[in-house]
Amino acid sequence: MVLDQSLDREKVSEFSLTLTAVDGGSPPRSGTTLINVVVLDISDNAPEFEKPVYEVHVPESSPLDSLIIKASATDLDAGINGELSYSFSHVSRDVRKTFEIHPISGEVYLKAPLDFEIIQSYIINIQAIEGGSLSGKSSILVRVVDVNDNPPEFTASTVSPSKLPSDAWPVQGRNALACGTASSLSAALPDGHLADSV
Repeated sequence: MVLDQSLDREKVSEFSLTLTAVDGGSPPRSGTTLINVVVLDISDNAPEFEKPVYEVHVPESSPLDSLIIKASATDLDAGINGELSYSFSHVSRDVRKTFEIHPISGEVYLKAPLDFEIIQSYIINIQAIEGGSLSGKSSILVRVVDVNDNPPEFTASTVSPSKLPSDAWPVQGRNALACGTASSLSAALPDGHLADSV
């Protein structure tokens, strides 16, 4: 018995054949037997992620150890050839110090504080490697969401009396002058909100 065409365990994993032998006597006699062919698996399928790119929005106030996302891949191979291990792939130092990935579940966690005013987004390249050393790749785009975590910063400037018009003296209320000088006060908000100036 020889193989007539190539096998693919992922399509057909087992064959049941009946073999019959006939002798040359008169009358001829025959015998049959059942042959069960089990197709053994080899590592011929690379892992595939559900998405080529995942995107997630994360508030910068998220606590440490927060679950960011769970990336999942599948492999058609069986046994050890289908067992997956997740890891980062060619990522920056900022990514490695800010995030971590569970090697079995593919869950990505936050391990360092986020700061929208410093970094607004991260690209995390991940890979799933199966027991036969084939791998699949995907990327996670993490967008940091700004929260109101910075108080206003005030700046003040003064103007000498010689630069003021003669009818500006004296002034009452919010434009009042002190010690012969005029002052202007403005507030800058790092989170992007508008501020008043006087």
